[in-house]
Amino acid sequence: MKLLLALVPTLLLSACVSSRNELPVDPHEQIAHGQQQVLEAEKALRRAESRRAEGRLLISTGEGSISEGELRVEQARRDYGVRSAAAGASTDPKQIRTEAKALQKIAERWEQGLEDIAGC
Repeated sequence: MKLLLALVPTLLLSACVSSRNELPVDPHEQIAHGQQQVLEAEKALRRAESRRAEGRLLISTGEGSISEGELRVEQARRDYGVRSAAAGASTDPKQIRTEAKALQKIAERWEQGLEDIAGC
């Protein structure tokens, strides 16, 4: 039991001391090692800042698409309300086709707005 109590701390200490990034014994080598780690960290920071800027651009683009889509949908709803209120007053097939084409264009704009919103 005493052997086990003496062995466990020794194993734990040796595990902590031996790591893949062991510091060199020579102080000059330690400084060079530290400088190399600083360079690697600065490189990683630049990459992270670049990715963050790209992410912000994507968010901005997505928000713009959503806004445009919402405006299209709202305008199509208004146009449909106006057009549907006037529908049914046609007296010949040509007027009915004109109404149908106008309603079809409104539906297409509405669908495009929904696609803009969903595409984000």
